[in-house]
Amino acid sequence: MQKMRPWFFLILQSALILYVGHLLGGSSGLMIGLVLALLLNTFYYLFSPLKLKPFSEATKLEGQDPWGLLEMAQNLSQKAHLPSTPPIYLLSSESPQAMVLGTHFRNASIVLTTALLQHFSKKELEAILAYQIVSIKTQAHLAFNFATLFALLILSASNFLDRVYCDVIGIKQKNSFWAHPFSTLLVPLIHFLLHLPLGKKIYYKLDQKSAQLIGSPRPLAQVYWKLETLRKTKPYKIFPAFAPLFIANPLTDQGWTRYFQLQPHAKSRIQRLIGSYPI
Repeated sequence: MQKMRPWFFLILQSALILYVGHLLGGSSGLMIGLVLALLLNTFYYLFSPLKLKPFSEATKLEGQDPWGLLEMAQNLSQKAHLPSTPPIYLLSSESPQAMVLGTHFRNASIVLTTALLQHFSKKELEAILAYQIVSIKTQAHLAFNFATLFALLILSASNFLDRVYCDVIGIKQKNSFWAHPFSTLLVPLIHFLLHLPLGKKIYYKLDQKSAQLIGSPRPLAQVYWKLETLRKTKPYKIFPAFAPLFIANPLTDQGWTRYFQLQPHAKSRIQRLIGSYPI
């Protein structure tokens, strides 16, 4: 079941494209939909999310490494029996976050924001790297990346339909419900579809295996404690569809963006790691 998670979104997306193609064009539309689904799935498989705008300015960590991240990643990769050490990229941001980008086992890259290096200790950075490496080892990162691309596709389509609808009807009040009817209706559906393969259990298992990899659950618990505290003062400003990529929820708990919070709350993750809350 775990290895099937990444492909759930590709299968679901293909089914939706085939359905819409058949609905709009009958058998001819079905064939067009089949070709489109094959092209899109191939694109997903070969595409590197590092090329997406929010991450395109990330720089690969090479040479000088005062934090010892490369050595830590190499040691953890060897302990996890990865065939190679994933590269590390640094992304300039005032909000601390971490993620793994890549839609293939061999092109996985660890991305850390520069704020992590400022606010977290070496032990905590090791815990963060362990989580990312376990994600790659278990291929959970594929599910997170495919989930993001799936949500991005549906949201982009709904935003396009909203703009067309507003232009045709002549709606100018962008904050009203009638300015975003398609997005308002589709966001809860996206929430449901994302949670089918990406339940909270997958995150709890990653936490447990990451703690085993570094030999202690406390550093990872401290990471979640700090991330939750800093999220309230320095939230990560990003399109909600990208939220599944992150080690912890980067979005606020209010408004429609709450539908994209897949990660369990920090409190429950900390309690499962060390048996108590707060730290």
